[in-house]
Amino acid sequence: LGGIDWSTAAVIESRNVGGFTNRPTIAYVGARDGMLHAFCVAPATGTSSCYGAAAGEEIWAVVPPGMKKKMDLAYNGGSNMDWSQINVGGAIRVADMTDKFGGAATEGTRTILIVGMHDTGYVDALDISDPDPSKINQDGFRFLWENDGTHTSGNATSMPMGATNGATLAQVSATSTTGVAIVTAATASPAAPGFNTYVIRLTDGAIVSDEQQLYALKSSLLGA
Repeated sequence: LGGIDWSTAAVIESRNVGGFTNRPTIAYVGARDGMLHAFCVAPATGTSSCYGAAAGEEIWAVVPPGMKKKMDLAYNGGSNMDWSQINVGGAIRVADMTDKFGGAATEGTRTILIVGMHDTGYVDALDISDPDPSKINQDGFRFLWENDGTHTSGNATSMPMGATNGATLAQVSATSTTGVAIVTAATASPAAPGFNTYVIRLTDGAIVSDEQQLYALKSSLLGA
């Protein structure tokens, strides 16, 4: 397990969602080994383990696609390696959302996890309604999408993400079942310091709205 120096763990309680039952209580946390980890906190009522893992044991770990690309670059053939940007960090956000996930024709409620890659400049979404490792890539436990700030829809502007700082999940209105993730990230260019805010559609990960705010440096701070 790599160092957990930026990630804030999310502990998701045992509950039944979208027709999936007996989900145990699980803690999700990112680390500097480039992986998102899932640990058993407590088995579901009437069961003795978390998909075969005892309380305190790791259930599974995954390397997000964008992180794998960064790891390949960091390795650099084994010479002059730089692992400084390998970090699944930042706050993890989880919520039960209702929408048409995974290309489904009808709406369904799923437990959605959003995690940022911190220095790497990616944000990822997973369906963890039924996170049984024997059922990976099936409805209830699969990777949904990844965005680095350039996958857009409509009039949204392509703005590469810098270090991701946080995210939240919401429905677009009290009467709508369309879900979005609202993500904040630093600007990708050190020459233009500031932050970007993205509104990302949960069904396909496309950015539907975004805004950039650059910092205005006061002359008094520059010694003028």
